[in-house]
Amino acid sequence: GVAVAVRCGASVRWWCAGSCSVPARQRLAARSAVAVRASSAVVAFVDALPASPPVVSASWVSCGSGSWSSLALAAGLGLPVVVVPSGGLAGVSASALPVFGGGRWVAAAPAGAWSSAFRLAL
Repeated sequence: GVAVAVRCGASVRWWCAGSCSVPARQRLAARSAVAVRASSAVVAFVDALPASPPVVSASWVSCGSGSWSSLALAAGLGLPVVVVPSGGLAGVSASALPVFGGGRWVAAAPAGAWSSAFRLAL
C-alpha cells in the first residue's frame, strides 16, 4: 500500500515518530498522534473497552488501546469523533463507552450503515 501511495505522489516520512532508538510502542503512539492532528475527524472500529480510563489533553493521551487513545486525542482537539463497536463490543450501549471531555455518546444515525455507531456529542 505504501509503494502505491508513493507512485501516486504521496510523501512518505518513514521515521516521522522517532528514530530506531525510540521504542516501537512510543513511535506508534506518536505516529497515531500525528495522524489525528492532521485529520478533520476520527472514526475507529473498536472491539474492546480500554483497560484504564482515558486521561486527555490536547497534547497527551493515556489510554488502554491505540484506537481509544486516538479517539481521546481527537476529542481533546475538538474534532468530530465516531466509534463503531465490533467484535466483543457489537451491540454495546452508549453508556458502556468511556466518555471524553465531558461529552456523551449518541447514535450516529437512526438507520442504515451507521446505525450501530456512536458519535461523541460535546
